[in-house]
Amino acid sequence: MTKKKVSFEEHMNQLKDSLEKLDNNDLSLEDALAVYEKGIEAYNNCNKALSEARKKVQILVDSTEGETFKDLEEGDSNDDI
Repeated sequence: MTKKKVSFEEHMNQLKDSLEKLDNNDLSLEDALAVYEKGIEAYNNCNKALSEARKKVQILVDSTEGETFKDLEEGDSNDDI
């Protein structure tokens, strides 16, 4: 069975849900541990997604070789000549 890829926002919602449940104080110890475990899993998934995004941004920044967006826009207008 293929696992559906869960978005960063869905992981954030899972993390928020876990925090709300833990703040409620109506959980048994076993339930609280299960919710905590799911929260940690959601946190790790969010952290992984952010790390991957950071790497992609760094690659994009490195590929401009120090040029700014303004420099790139000015360069585009010169290409039309």
